Parts: sequence; structure tokens; C-alpha cells
Amino acid sequence: MSRSQLTKVFVFASIITTALIFGCQTQSASAVNATDFKAGNIISDAVFYNKDAMTLAQIESFIQSKTVSCDTWGTKPVGSGRTINGVAVDPNTTRAKYAEMMKNAGNTRYHQPPYICLSNYYENPTTRKTSFDSGALKESGMLSAAEIIYEAAQTYNINPQVLLVTLKKEYSYVYTDDWPLRDQYNTVMGYACPDSGPGNSANCDSKYYGFYNQVMNAAWQFNYYKQNITKYNYQPYRNNTIQYTTTSSCGSKQVYIENIATASLYIYTPYTPNAAALSAYPGTATCGSYGNRNFFMFFNEWFGDTQAQISKTKVSPAPGEYYLVPKNDYEQSVQVSQNSPSNSISIVQNKRVENSLDTLRLVKNTDDSFSIINIATTRAFDVPNASAIENAKIWQYQNNGSAAQKWYFYDNGNGSYSIIPTLNDNLALTKATDGSIQLNTYIKSTEQSFRIIPTTQYIKDDTYSVHSHLKSNFAMHVASSGTTNGTAIQGYASNNAASQRFQFSYDSKTGYYTITNPLSSKVIDATNAGITNGTGIQIYTSNGSCAQQWMIEKWDEDEYEILSACSGKAIDVANASTVNGVKLQLYLRNNSAAQKWSAYPINTSQPIADGIYNITNSLKDNYTLDVSNGNTTNYTNIWMYGKNNSAAQLFKLEYDLEKGTYTITNPKSGKVLDVSGAGKTNGTNVQIYTSNGSCAQQWIIAPTSDSTYEIASSCSGLVLDVSGGGKVNGTNVQIYTNNDSAAQKWNLTLAN
Repeated sequence: MSRSQLTKVFVFASIITTALIFGCQTQSASAVNATDFKAGNIISDAVFYNKDAMTLAQIESFIQSKTVSCDTWGTKPVGSGRTINGVAVDPNTTRAKYAEMMKNAGNTRYHQPPYICLSNYYENPTTRKTSFDSGALKESGMLSAAEIIYEAAQTYNINPQVLLVTLKKEYSYVYTDDWPLRDQYNTVMGYACPDSGPGNSANCDSKYYGFYNQVMNAAWQFNYYKQNITKYNYQPYRNNTIQYTTTSSCGSKQVYIENIATASLYIYTPYTPNAAALSAYPGTATCGSYGNRNFFMFFNEWFGDTQAQISKTKVSPAPGEYYLVPKNDYEQSVQVSQNSPSNSISIVQNKRVENSLDTLRLVKNTDDSFSIINIATTRAFDVPNASAIENAKIWQYQNNGSAAQKWYFYDNGNGSYSIIPTLNDNLALTKATDGSIQLNTYIKSTEQSFRIIPTTQYIKDDTYSVHSHLKSNFAMHVASSGTTNGTAIQGYASNNAASQRFQFSYDSKTGYYTITNPLSSKVIDATNAGITNGTGIQIYTSNGSCAQQWMIEKWDEDEYEILSACSGKAIDVANASTVNGVKLQLYLRNNSAAQKWSAYPINTSQPIADGIYNITNSLKDNYTLDVSNGNTTNYTNIWMYGKNNSAAQLFKLEYDLEKGTYTITNPKSGKVLDVSGAGKTNGTNVQIYTSNGSCAQQWIIAPTSDSTYEIASSCSGLVLDVSGGGKVNGTNVQIYTNNDSAAQKWNLTLAN
């Protein structure tokens, strides 16, 4: 808890007293022992700088769970053992009364209620008014303790868990004191308090008083260390002499500090525990110091392993030309300088012009790494002097194939990549605050998340059937030609049905596609915006969420991956099965045929004009589609009959351009041609029925090679068929698998 000022930068130390050590311990989140403490690697950079480790709601919940029931109005008895000026205080005296007595006796740190615990602490960062001043009420402009911690974490890229642990490390009773006084919040992070000890502000700089001040400045300080680590005595990647305690006679230890986070903890608290202090946890030992020991233990007990590593999933984007765009701002792109002496690389606004300074070519190398080359300058992204260290700014340099110009792409699991130098896989390309691109610790942060957006739109806006590379005639299909939210997308034999038609629409700003099924007017959607393997694919009303945004990555001339913007996972055929109705799901990219798709344009121009037609079959002349006995009631059968120009043989065709289907109506009855029960099996009967807009009443009419037409059910793709190829009056009409026979070929002639 020491804070001595040096050239306007605070250097921190901390000796945790017995009072701190015996603060309330929490249930362990891991089975770690204090003797597992590793002096050179107290916590990994990946954990320490992970600002997104907790949401605001999770921080709120954590504080609530750790804070005891608060005696806000001081109504509980003060208890035994209290004296004022040597006179014992009645143990039944309320705390509020005792505070009044103490204040009257000259101890001005005591005050009247309210007494505000961490769980109901609020502060206005501008006015510094707190809930001590507002009568325990939250007023406009006030932030909760959790909101302050979250803001500090997000602003300075520090794991909020680190701040929560530091609070306990620096002042253990911050969570467990049910009767805190105002001044206990003044130095709660020990910021700018040289060796003061918990709760003692005698040596502290008062301009840093207050919970907001303390938390924000501590987070700032940790971030400052990272950005200026070479300015301090304790540095990573080398041996450092670190004392056991403030007393030099207690000795010191040579510590090889393995990372920046650990170096920062030693700058903040410049002592390392001796073996006795580690063995004595949570107690004390001769020549012991406890700050870094306690940080290690508290973190493990609350949040788990301080060495938890961020998973790395290496992927290989298709070589090609791309824009490199920050995941969180599609108005920007990475651009190189045309000025050769500067060789700079930075983020710029409102660019993305093909073959310009922000057009990059990804070239895959034989070791699975990539070179990133600017089209305009022909120079490559390069680590200066091959020195892959923290804060190194990346430049462009003549393409030479050296290790300094080789990069791996890692999937961040949110539709973006982190780009890692092969020289040091603990670092990643990072968007710096000044707009430059530099190397920083790889933590999958927002600043390290980049999209690669093809300079060319791979799939043009149009309507397609989407076929799997598992089998040429196996396609994406809306289950049962459904039109309601939640209807599954499946794999199914290609049948030209409207349930297998999908409109691709590209947003050039984001590089995402929306994929709409015209039959339902709903879009392809990852169920519940899921990001786990096995998440189903469905249709759903358009809402603009990441669950409905898709990235298209090219593999070959006609092979594409379709990736979810939420997770970066690919649309995958479950178990690589080609059985009709197999589930389509999201799954981790694996370069298999089950994740490769081709999009074939569908001719959506109207194949035959709207009008009233006689529909005759090729089996024999004047063999005409006919409503049985001219009836007009639902379920009346459709059969074949010799042409007689009656109203039973007239059918009105009306085309739906959006769906690419026809409704076929018998004008006499006003009822439409309908597949009985919306059936999808061979032999299902055809009838007339009141119009209801279902797929059973929607037909796809397509020309054949001999100037006739096939008429297919939108539900199944099975085609209109004369049963058994029969040629006598009254032969039934059904749907059947397309077999290119005369029984399935129709002539459409406008009626007189």
C-alpha cells in the first residue's frame, strides 16, 4: 500500500498487515495452495488484461454476493470492548449513538448515518457526491461501485477481476464491513498512499481520495505500467532483485519475471513473499510480506487459475484480396502509408477503395503462415528489426519472406480474427489509441479483433439454390416448406422447390450477407444467436442481429463456407450425412465437405405469362387437366379428360415474382390446384381447395428441353404426373418423382 511519487508516476508498494490477512476468506474456486505461488509469474498477461472477463451484471452480482447485510442506519449494538477516553461504553449502545459519542469526543472521522456498504455505494464522478451524502439514495448521475469498476476496466483494459481482488488485497474489510465510515473509501485501493496500511490515510495524497478516484487511478496505473514498462526497475523477461519486505536485512530474491502483468504487480507492491510467508497463509511469518501472495490466493479462490490461457484456434482464410477492418467499427480500415520513409500502418476512416492503400493480399506460405501485402505498395506487414515485443509498432517493408513478415490467423469465436506474429505467439496486432497498429499481449480484446472483408463480393445479390459438397444434388431446405419462425433448415435432396430458394443480400459496409427464403419472407438465423457447436439453423423474422448475419469465405472456384457473424462457426451438415431431413448446424470450422457449399442462381424471370390456360398432357393430343365432373367443392379430384372446352378445363395462372411460384386457380369454382394434405410422397393426390397460401397450392413451372413444361409442387419438388401414364378419361393426377416421362410433360395454351 505504499505510493511514492516519482516523476509524476506513482510507484506502488504494499505491506498487508495482520488485520488484512485475517479478513473473511471466501470459498475456494480452485484447490491451489499458497506454496504454488510462482514468483516470476503471479498472473498471466492474458488474464490480467482481459477487460471482458466479467459483464457489468456479473460484477454487480459478485459484489452483492460478497457484501454482508449492511447496518445502514447504525441500529445494531456496538458490542463489548469499546471505550471513550478510557471509559467503557455500554455494549448495547447503538452504532449510530456510539459514532455521535466518538465525534463529540473529538474523533472527527466518525459521523451520523447512513453507513454505506460496497453493495449500495453510489458516487457521482463529476460532483463526487456519494450515497453517504444522499441519505443512502441513488441520485441522477451516480454510478454504483460495480459500474465504476466496469468503467475502469473497460477504459484501461484491465480485467475487472483484478480490480475486485486488488480491493480485497489492499483493504480486506471493503466487502465484509457492515458499518463502514465515509473515510474508509478514501484510500480503498491504496492509491498514492506510501506504506500507509489499510484504512490509514495519514500519508496519502488527498486529491486521490474517494472510491471513484481510487479505482479509476489504480486501473490507469496498471495500464500505464504496461505501456511504459521499460521505465521501471522491475521488468519482464529478465532477472530482478526483489526484497522480501521493507526491511532490507530480511533479504531478497532473484526473480525472473515472465510477463508484464507480474512485473506490474511488483511495481505496485514491490516485495515477494518468502517461503515462511507462503507456508503460513493466511497468517504471518518472520520477514514476511503478503500483498502479492494474497493477490494470488484471493484471485484463485474467487475466479480460478491466474494462469488460465486464452484458447488459440488457428485457421487459414482463403488467399485473396481483402480489406482489414476493426470488428467494432466498419467505417474504418487498416491502411498503409504511401510515403516510403514512414512505412507506417494505421487505422483510417471511410476508405475501402479496391486496389488502394487499404487493399491487402493474403498469401499463404508453406508453413501455413500468411504474408500480408499491400496491393499499391507491394510491401508486406513487418515486425521492425524482427523484434516482436510489447508495444512494437508494425510497419510495411519490402516483401522478403522473412519470419518478421509471417503471421498466423486465430479465430476469436465472434466472427473476427486475431493476427499473431510467428515470432511471438503471445502478442497480436492491436489497434492502438493513436490509430497505429502495434503488438500487444494477445487477449482477444476488441482492439485485437479484425474482420477480413473480400474486396470482391463473392456471391452477387440474387436468388440461389445452395448445394452441399457432400453430394451434388443435396441442398439447403426449409423443413416441410414451413413459413413460421423457428422452422428448421435441413439438408434435403434437390427438388427445385421454393423451400430450397434463398436470396442473398450483401452489405458492403459490414461485409455480411443476409439470406432470405422468399417462400416465407424470413431469413436464415442461428437459433437463439447460439455460438456453440450444434446450434441449429432456422428461419426467423428479420431483426438485424448477428444471428442473421453471415460471412462468406471462398475456398475454390465454386466452394464457400457460410460463417455466423456471432461465432465465426460454419454452417455444417450434421455427421456429414446426406439423409433427407438431416440437421444443419453451426460447428467449428474444420475444412470438411460438410461445411462447403455452392450457390447456383435460379432463374426467377416469369417462365409463362399470367392468364387462363388449357393444360394438356403430352401422352396424347387434347388430353386435358380437368376438375372431376365440373364440381366446385373442396376436395374435388383432378383427373385427365378429353378436351371439351368446358369451365372444368380452364385454369388461371398467377405468378409470384418474389417466390418464383404460380397459383393455379379454376375460375368456375374459385378454388386452387392443391396437393392433398400438403403431401410430399409419390402418389399424393391433387385436388381443388380454397386458397390458403400454403406450399400445397404453390407450383413451380419450368420449361423442359422439348418446349413442354414441368409443374412441380413447391412443398416437395415432386411434379404433376398422370398416374401410370394412363391415357383414358378419368385417369387420376398425382405428384411423383421427376422421371422425364411424357406423363409429366405439359403444354399450356391460352384459352380462347
